[in-house]
Amino acid sequence: MRTSASVFAGECAPVAQWTEQLPSKQWVARSSRAGGATFPPGLASSPPNREPAPLLAHSSERMRTKGRLAFTLIAGMLVVVAAGCRPQTPPKKVKTPPASKRIKTPPAPKKVKAPPAPVPPAPPGMAVSGFWTSWGRPLRHCLAAHRARAGSRCHGALSIVIEKSKRRMVICCDGDPVKGYFIGLGRNPKGAKERRGDGRTPEGHYYLWRKNRQSRFYLSLGVSYPNRKDADRGLALGIIDQTTHARICRALQRGKPPPQNTRLGGNIYIHGGGMGKILREGGKRFVRVRDWTEGCVALRNSDMEELMAILPIGTPIEIRG
Repeated sequence: MRTSASVFAGECAPVAQWTEQLPSKQWVARSSRAGGATFPPGLASSPPNREPAPLLAHSSERMRTKGRLAFTLIAGMLVVVAAGCRPQTPPKKVKTPPASKRIKTPPAPKKVKAPPAPVPPAPPGMAVSGFWTSWGRPLRHCLAAHRARAGSRCHGALSIVIEKSKRRMVICCDGDPVKGYFIGLGRNPKGAKERRGDGRTPEGHYYLWRKNRQSRFYLSLGVSYPNRKDADRGLALGIIDQTTHARICRALQRGKPPPQNTRLGGNIYIHGGGMGKILREGGKRFVRVRDWTEGCVALRNSDMEELMAILPIGTPIEIRG
C-alpha cells in the first residue's frame, strides 16, 4: 500500500519538473522587459494545460482525506489493542445453597416384593408309611407272608441291607425286602470307617459272625469288620503294616472272624439301646433318629429280640453309604 507522501510525490512530478525550470534571474528579467508572458527555456510555446495553483490545492485535499483515513484506521487499531489488553474480569462464583435449602429429589418408590409362598412345615422326622409300616409287625409274620406270595420260589435265604444315608435297615428274603427298621449310626456317620476311634460306621460287604446275649446294649449281632478291602485301604494309607494285613486276610480265607484289635478298629455290632424317638402328628407316626454310637448300628430292644431269634450265623450284611 502506497503512503500519502509517495502518492503526493507521484502526482506532483510534472509540477516539480516545470518549477525546476522557473527560477532564473535571466528569465525573470527577460519577462519583465518583454512586458508579456515569457516561458522558461526548454518549453516550446506555452505552460502545461493545468496551472500549478489548482493542481497543488487538489493534491493537498487528497492528502488530507487519506490522512484522515489513516488516522481512523490507526485509532481503530489502538482501540482494538487496548480492548485486548484490558484485564478480564473472572466469572462470578455461584454460591451453592446449603444442604438444608437444597431441593431434595423425592426417592424412587421402592418395589414391593411379593410375599413368599408359605413353606409347608417340615415333618418332625421320617414318616412311617408305605413299606415302612412293616416296622410295626413281627418279623416272623412278614416272612410268612413273603413265603405265601413266592410259593415254591422262596428258598428262605435271609440277608441284611443297611442304608446309612436313609437311616434304615431292611431284612430281605431271597433278595426281596420283607421288613424295614429305623436305625441310629455312629457319631460321625459320613464316610466309611478307616481307623479305630473315628466314630464312623463301616461300608461294604460283611457277614454276621457272632450273637452276643451279654451285650452292654441289651443284645448284639457281630459284623465281620474289617474285610479285605478295609485291610487293603489301611495298608495303602499306612494305618496297618504288612503283618497285620496278612493276619486279616488269613482269617477271612478260613471263614473266621477277622482280628478285632488292630488299628483299623473292630467290635462293630448291630445292637439295642434305641435309635431315637417315635412321634405322632396328625394321626401319623414319625421317627426322629439319633446317631450316638462309636460306629455300630443301633435299634430298639424289641427289634433286636426278633433279629436274634431268626437270623442265623453267616447271614450276609451289606452296608451302603
